[in-house]
Amino acid sequence: YGFDELIRNLSSNVKFFEIVCTEKNYPQYDLPSEFCERFTQLETLVLENIVSSIPDNISNLRNLTVLNLKGNRELKTLPSSVLKMGNFDKVILRNAPDDFTPPQGFDEYFEDMGDNFYYRTKFD
Repeated sequence: YGFDELIRNLSSNVKFFEIVCTEKNYPQYDLPSEFCERFTQLETLVLENIVSSIPDNISNLRNLTVLNLKGNRELKTLPSSVLKMGNFDKVILRNAPDDFTPPQGFDEYFEDMGDNFYYRTKFD
């Protein structure tokens, strides 16, 4: 399966989605924007050591509360749209690359609870 085929074949009512890659040199992929268009009921998204970018339309995942992006060595940032997600309150970025830069304003909304585990402290 590739992301495209997986997106087409899974029920759009999925609430928990997890891909954890345990191989060190496995290729990293862009999360397709179609993923965020299809799985709008998602509450928890775990993508460990597998993605290099997150699309701006992640804000379509209105029910998302947890985003675990541990170990994504090519991930450089998150889209600023994550700051507008009303239910979104936990981000795990453990083992993020040294050059990872959160979106502008991220530190106003999220507090690092240690080891790059961020908890939302401000809601609009």
